[in-house]
Amino acid sequence: MTGLDASPSRLDRWLAGGLTWLLLLVWIAVVVVAVLAAAGVSAAHEEVPVWSVAAAAVTVAATAVPVLRWLRPAVDAVLFSHPEDALDLITDVGHQVAEGAAAVHGTDAVTARIATHVAVRLRLPYVAILPRDAVTPPPTAAGPPPPERLVRIPLRVAGDAVGTLLVLPRPRERGLSAADHALLEGLAVHVAIAVHVASVSDDVRTSRAALVTAREEERRRIRRDLHDGLAPALASLRLQLAALQQLVPDRPQDALDLVARLRGDVRSASTQVRALVYGLHPTVLDELGLVEALRSRAAATPSVQVAVELPTPWRVLPAAVEIAIFRIAGEALANVSRHAGARTCTVTVEVRDDAVELRVDDDGRGLPLPLVPGVGIAGMRERAEELGGTLTVLPSRPGGPGTSVVAVLPVEAAAEPLVEVTG
Repeated sequence: MTGLDASPSRLDRWLAGGLTWLLLLVWIAVVVVAVLAAAGVSAAHEEVPVWSVAAAAVTVAATAVPVLRWLRPAVDAVLFSHPEDALDLITDVGHQVAEGAAAVHGTDAVTARIATHVAVRLRLPYVAILPRDAVTPPPTAAGPPPPERLVRIPLRVAGDAVGTLLVLPRPRERGLSAADHALLEGLAVHVAIAVHVASVSDDVRTSRAALVTAREEERRRIRRDLHDGLAPALASLRLQLAALQQLVPDRPQDALDLVARLRGDVRSASTQVRALVYGLHPTVLDELGLVEALRSRAAATPSVQVAVELPTPWRVLPAAVEIAIFRIAGEALANVSRHAGARTCTVTVEVRDDAVELRVDDDGRGLPLPLVPGVGIAGMRERAEELGGTLTVLPSRPGGPGTSVVAVLPVEAAAEPLVEVTG
């Protein structure tokens, strides 16, 4: 969100005011000469009729104020208006955007360069570029701009709103001139593209940072699990094997007992390895597929009767979408089992051409008010949003018990094979 105050300087205002009064004096002289000439008075007359002087004075008094009101905006438009060639300003702004994109990062920085350049070149007192979701115009050093005088020009890319260009007309002007408005309308197309590109770049940088953070957090988790779990188990096995080697010649029975314990320790280590692998990727998806994996997860939910409703035929989904559906459904079922106090729950998956919707409905006690999202809801929402989807938690029925978790994930509309769902 960027605003700029670029009012004309004091010297500029003095120049404009002096030129305005000079032109007004010229107008008065023209009116006086015209009235006297109409009265038949010439320079050869020694006496000027009083009635002609009165007529000239009345004409000047009647026209001075309207002419002055017309002159000042016209003088400002000539001195401070846009360049004669609109293409020149549009091209110049394009260069400013390109230089800003190369020199700095961020939507605010790019829009600041555009607002600065437009305000300076058009000598406008205020220019601001609001992002799509912003409502309040940013203030300047002199305070907030008067909202009733602001001109709002929407910024759109492919029909989608990406922001708003705010412009304050020059002082003493009731509004923007037709030429200024037409120029800013044409300029808005290029500004919208620049804002959209900068916003997409911000999103890419944010996503990249989030991916790096998630990768490092996952590495830290794996390192901790290996260091605190698997590594001590393997070290213990090594020591016990060394003891077993010493027991075999002289104490075979003790050696057999130690072998039995070793088998249990190996089994425990294998379980830890499987848990690590499962943390990286649910192996049940590879072994059973998403359909059976969801049914298996539903059957394993304690104290709740879970029904799974899937479309037939089933459409094969991208791996990332399948993992997200499985993880979100698993977390939602875990929440139902732990917190909802529900007796029944329904897991519904609807596959459309461009999206897949997962819905988990329960008949439990409902949402606490106010709802404070915990780690589980935050994790489900992050899984949905990282694929460009949404996650909503809401009551199953207005005013009634139960909770619904609805996740919508986009998928490409390509023709994937269809699989018949049985059972």
